[in-house]
Parts: sequence; C-alpha cells; structure tokens
Amino acid sequence: MTQLFDEIEKLNSEQKLYFIRTQPISKKIFLKPLEKAQSFLSNKFPKDFHDFYSTTIDLKLCYMDKSGDWDPNRTISAVCWLEKMFDKFKQHPEPFTEKQKDYIKVKASYPCSKWFPSEFKDHKLFNEISRQKVLIEIEGTTGVISVDFYTESKNGYVLKYFDARNPESICEIHLTLPEFLNYYIYFGTFDHWFFAFTKKGMYTLKNINQIKQEFGKLNTHKQKIVELEQRIKP
Repeated sequence: MTQLFDEIEKLNSEQKLYFIRTQPISKKIFLKPLEKAQSFLSNKFPKDFHDFYSTTIDLKLCYMDKSGDWDPNRTISAVCWLEKMFDKFKQHPEPFTEKQKDYIKVKASYPCSKWFPSEFKDHKLFNEISRQKVLIEIEGTTGVISVDFYTESKNGYVLKYFDARNPESICEIHLTLPEFLNYYIYFGTFDHWFFAFTKKGMYTLKNINQIKQEFGKLNTHKQKIVELEQRIKP
C-alpha cells in the first residue's frame, strides 16, 4: 500500500482532482473497527483490506477550487470507512432458504435497503446482495462497488458491482483491492471504467474514447488508458 500512497501524492501535484487520505492519529482508532469487522467474518480479515484500513480511515476524491486548493465540500467519490462498510456493525442477516418466503417482507440492511423487497425475484439473489459490504457509492448514480467476503476465493474476498435499480445487475470485478485502487486513483469512478474488468462487452471503444477525452492529455494517465484499451480487444 505504501507504493499506492506515494502514487497518490504524485498525482495530487499534477491533476485537477485531489485525493484526501484520512489517517488515524493513534493505533486505537483503527484497531477497534478492524476488530469489529473481523468479528463479522468466519475467516481472517483479508490482508489487502487489513493493510489498507490499518493505515487509512477513508480516501476521498475532491475537486480543486480556483485557487488550487482542494475543496472538501465537493467530494465526488470516496472509499468507505469500515463502520459504513459494515453498516455500523449491525448483525449480518441470516441467509434465507427457498421455502422461506418471508425474505420479501424483511426490512433489509444496507445496501439492500436501496430496493423495495418485492424487486428480489428469489432468495438466492436476496442472499447474495444482503452479504455485500459497500466499498464505494458511485456519485450521481445508484451504482455500488461492493465487497463480498463470503464467496470462496483465494484472496478471501471478491469485488462486485451492482445497480440499485436492478439487483440482477450484480457482477464480479476481476481485480484485487490494490489493483482496483491503482486504477481508482487515476480515474475515480469516471464512466464506470471498472466494467473493463467485468463481463465481456460491458466496456466498449466508446467508453475508452470518453476516458481519452477526459484524461488523454495527462501524461500520468496514458499508460493506464492503454491498459484499459487492452482489456476490450477481441
């Protein structure tokens, strides 16, 4: 993560967007949320998340004002702090079975509360959504980047995307947290660039052209744009 934070400092000096990293002032401040998060998981809290949240409370992307200073009131994207990610550490809902129809009457916890319960067509979809932990709420949309700590994987988690208007839109983002953040610090969530790492066809040349229009003149971003282009090649 040290390399990531060094890269943020470099980018902050060269672009009109500015990342604000909130760091804990003492070990106690970050240890308590980490311990609470661990208590929700049957497995060990994944190393990638431990490394990030043991040194960082949150990460905000802000616009800079005309004087060249960052404006905290114009946050356009943010990586959630642990308390928000785990919905204030409320008890995780128990999975529903096919025979239990009551799931459509449950007042779902965040992020499920973004839907009317009737929009869940079956218990499997409800269970999948209900175990998601929000990493980033995409500003100006109903989209969410989430973390699934409960699906079996070699890293101990899976990053996913879903849209509150359509629960069935949930899909895996084939990136680790460090890999995701290494693009996020360049593009924020602009034009859903992460679709280049989901199902084939979700990201197209049209999207790449929009990325180029927004960031193409920045020398710091050229290599990352090339990498995104490689992802959409047949």
